[in-house]
Amino acid sequence: MKCIFILLCILGYAWSETCSSASSECRHTTCDSTSELHCIDGFCTCTTAHSVRCTSLQDCLNVADWDCTQNRRHCIDNLRFRRLKIGYYHIKKNQKDSTFQGRHRPKTIKTYGKPLSKGQTFLPNMTLRYVRNPGPMKIVQEVDCQQIIEGKDDYIAHVSELMKEMEYTFLSDSEIEELAMNCDKFLNTFDYNRFIVSQIELDFPIAYSILTYKDVVQTEKLLRAIYRPHNVYCIHVDRSSGLSLHNAIKAISKCLSNVFVASTLEDVIYEGYSRLKADLNCMSDLLNYSDVNWKYLINLPSQEYPLKTNSEIVKVLHTLNGTNSIESYYYEATHYRINQTYQENYKTSKLELTGEIKAPPPHNVTVAKGSAYGTFSRRFVEFALRNPKARDILKWTEDTLSPDETFWATLAFNKNLGAPGIQYSASGVPNPKSWITVGVMWQSKGPTREVCHGIKLSGQLHICAIIKQPYLSIS
Repeated sequence: MKCIFILLCILGYAWSETCSSASSECRHTTCDSTSELHCIDGFCTCTTAHSVRCTSLQDCLNVADWDCTQNRRHCIDNLRFRRLKIGYYHIKKNQKDSTFQGRHRPKTIKTYGKPLSKGQTFLPNMTLRYVRNPGPMKIVQEVDCQQIIEGKDDYIAHVSELMKEMEYTFLSDSEIEELAMNCDKFLNTFDYNRFIVSQIELDFPIAYSILTYKDVVQTEKLLRAIYRPHNVYCIHVDRSSGLSLHNAIKAISKCLSNVFVASTLEDVIYEGYSRLKADLNCMSDLLNYSDVNWKYLINLPSQEYPLKTNSEIVKVLHTLNGTNSIESYYYEATHYRINQTYQENYKTSKLELTGEIKAPPPHNVTVAKGSAYGTFSRRFVEFALRNPKARDILKWTEDTLSPDETFWATLAFNKNLGAPGIQYSASGVPNPKSWITVGVMWQSKGPTREVCHGIKLSGQLHICAIIKQPYLSIS
C-alpha cells in the first residue's frame, strides 16, 4: 500500500513547490513557452499566458479541468492543484517533518453543491457540481516528484531511503464502513464532490466493472480516482470475503447513486471460471442499468490504479471510435490450459486438474491468449453476453484454466465470429497496437521491488518508465 503514494506523483496529486508570495521563490518549477509562473495560494503554479480571469468557479466552466484559485484571480489547472487523501499515517520516532506531525484525519473540504442521493437521476443538462480543489498534501516535505519522474538516480536513491523512515496506517474495512454510514460525512471526507467535468465528458459516460476481494481502502481509492457522477460503477465483491468488506462496500454504494454491488456474487477461485463469471455478472447488470447510456465498459481489479484522468480517458475512447482494446494473440505454449479439463474445488479454494481430455472448441475457433481486462464498446459487450456463438464458446471455457484470459481474446481473434469493433492487421489477426487498457510490470523485469502474485508493485524506480506508458491504468 505504501507504493500508492509514490504512484500519485504520476498524476501530479502529491507534488507542487511551495512559495510564500513571489514567483521568484520558485526555483524548481519550470513552465513551457505558453505558460507563466505564478505563486498562487502558496504553491508555484504554471498558468497560461492568457489565462481566464475569474471571480468565482463559474467563470472557469469553459476551461476544461480548471479551477478558480482561492484568491479569485484566475483559473488554474486543477489536475496539478488537487489534494488526494492518503489516509492515516505516522512518522517513525525521531523522524522530523515540518508539514505533518503525528496522526491526522483528512480535513473536510468546502463543497459547492450537494451530491446526488439514491434515487436521483443525473440528467444530461443537469448543472455540474463543484468543490474547491485544495493544494497538494505532502506527506514528506522534501520529496520532489518531478525529479523522480525525470529519472534522476541520485534523487531516487535519496527518496528510497527517506521512504524507509515512513510508516502508514490506513483505515480498516470497519472504519470505512462506519464513516460511510453517514453519507454526507463520507462524501465530504473523501471529496466525492470535487469534480469539474467538460461537456465532452458528460456526453461520453463510461461503465466500470470493479472486482474486489480485500482492502476496502484500496478499492475506495481506485473508485475515487475514476469516479464521476455521470458514469456508472458495478463492484463485484468476492462472496467468500469477510463480512466487514461486504458491509463497507455496500455502505459506500448507498452513498453514491451511480455505484452498486453486483446482483449476483461469485465465490471466486483464482484461475477458475468464477473469476470470469464475476465480470460477466457486472457486465450484465451494467447492460440492464437504464439511468446511464454508457458508451464503453472498462473492467478493473481493485489493485489497479489509473494513469489518466477521466477527461484523458474520454479522449482516448473517442479515438477508438467504436473499436475495442482487447489483447489477443495465438500462443501455443498455453495450450495446457485448454487441452485438459479443470474443476473448481470450493473446499480448498483451488483449481484442480481432472486429467480428462478436453473436447475441441465449438465453431472451429482458434483459442487465443490475452488479458482478463479490456476496454469494450457497448456493442461488443452485448455480443459477448448475448450472441449464440459467443455463449457456446463461453460455455466451453467453463472447465478450462484461466478462461478470463482466453474468452475475450478468442472472440476478438476469430474474425469469422463477427465480433463488433475489432481492428485486424494485414495478416488477419487483431492489431496489437490497439491494446492500451492496462500495463503490467512483472517480477522478471527491471529492479527488484516488492512483489504480489508475481506482479511488481509500482515504486520510485519505475515512475520514470510508467509516466511514458500509453495505458489507461497500471497494475
